[in-house]
Amino acid sequence: MVDASLDASRHDGGVTLLRRWRIVEVDDGWDLELDIEEPAHLTLDSSGKGSMAFFLLGATVDARVVEDRVEFTWEGTWELDDMSGRGRAHLTPDGHLAIHLWIHWGDEMDLRAIPA
Repeated sequence: MVDASLDASRHDGGVTLLRRWRIVEVDDGWDLELDIEEPAHLTLDSSGKGSMAFFLLGATVDARVVEDRVEFTWEGTWELDDMSGRGRAHLTPDGHLAIHLWIHWGDEMDLRAIPA
């Protein structure tokens, strides 16, 4: 069942969390070319489904809005390896989306995105 709060996921400034976000930056610990296979993005829709792509990762996303943030799980491939994990994203005061991504049995990273 999809959480009904997905339709009301607006930040105080009127910016919705559920949209296509352009990933523009990864934290300093990672030296990644973001747009190798397609423009880097995190896309979230009101049904709770979405997609994510950056570097050599392509994934489907299952999301829900919890208070002022989005929490999600993801599953896809990194190069040719199956990968999965979870993530959390929230709007910053300047309108960016701050994303924290965990890779199951692996690392974690911070990403920054802007409205696409």
